[in-house]
Amino acid sequence: MTVLKAYNQSKYKIFLISIFFLLLIFACNNIKKEDEERSSGDVRAGNIQAAGTMKTGKLPSGLHDSNSTGYVKDQIIVKFTKGTDPKTISIIQKELHLETLRTFSSPNLFLMKVTDKTPVKNMIKSLNKYKEVKYSEPNYKMSSDSKKGLKP
Repeated sequence: MTVLKAYNQSKYKIFLISIFFLLLIFACNNIKKEDEERSSGDVRAGNIQAAGTMKTGKLPSGLHDSNSTGYVKDQIIVKFTKGTDPKTISIIQKELHLETLRTFSSPNLFLMKVTDKTPVKNMIKSLNKYKEVKYSEPNYKMSSDSKKGLKP
């Protein structure tokens, strides 16, 4: 009787371990799918890859060139109105010669680069003419200094 009981406990442990590994495989598979969607430019994952104009991720080095204006050269932060179609965003980008450097977790918020040497102030005026643009502003430089606090 005790041999049978030990045998059943052993089978039960193997069963639980098998279930654990199956769950682990499914969880890893879902993570892999989400990563593939993000890298493929799937809109549901928060990326838009229309004509290669929008990307997410870290900014390439060298984009933080400083100038005396208090904002990063040729960069604008743009917030589109709720429900703006990704195709519409892409069209606006093409018309104004903009390239998305980064998307933010806040919906429809983008860091964009001016690619045709239009001054940032003029680009902001052009963007604000579109009803789909909620606001646009320069990418202001900010730094923290323990003695002086925040400075532009």
